[in-house]
Amino acid sequence: MGIKKKLGMGVMTGALGLSLIGGGTFAAFNDVEGAQGTYSAGELDLSLGHLNKSLGVDGMVPGDTISRSFEIMNSGNVDIAEVLFDVDATFNAGSAENGGNDSAEAFYGQFKITMFDSDGRNILAEEFGGSATMAELIAADSFDIASGDGFNKKEGENRDSDTITINVEFVEDGEKDAEGEYLQNQYQGNSATLDFNFEATQEAPSAK
Repeated sequence: MGIKKKLGMGVMTGALGLSLIGGGTFAAFNDVEGAQGTYSAGELDLSLGHLNKSLGVDGMVPGDTISRSFEIMNSGNVDIAEVLFDVDATFNAGSAENGGNDSAEAFYGQFKITMFDSDGRNILAEEFGGSATMAELIAADSFDIASGDGFNKKEGENRDSDTITINVEFVEDGEKDAEGEYLQNQYQGNSATLDFNFEATQEAPSAK
């Protein structure tokens, strides 16, 4: 190979080398981050549990008192501001030979109700002054039985809860008619089916 050809290749090779150096990209430290958000509706869930016995009882007579306890719990992931409570009732009249008074209101009026929470707070104190007849409780509008700031959501087994105790007394008045029969005999055979209703409402919305 001649000297000119050798020099020519040298120049071309040198030019190519300069081209590679000149065409390279500038590099620096870099860090790329991302963020993702999921938006879901909360779950408002009030559950009832740990009922010590059936809420009902058969064969009550004047002077009897029954006591029933159950737990109300925030099982969801939304704070509960209040738990509204009300009672519905279905009356069943007894046969005429056993009693004869088929007035639902008169029968409901024979029973005194008291309610307490886990801390011994009288739940009926504010609405009824401490106790109510079954008739008054049935006729009343729903009212809040939660205390303090309601039932806040909590994780795991430590759910915010309260134990409610309901006492029902068949009040004995001891009054007799002219023949010596107790006046309360007229209610023999009567019965009532009570539906205890609980409505949980959420805390007011707040900025997240």
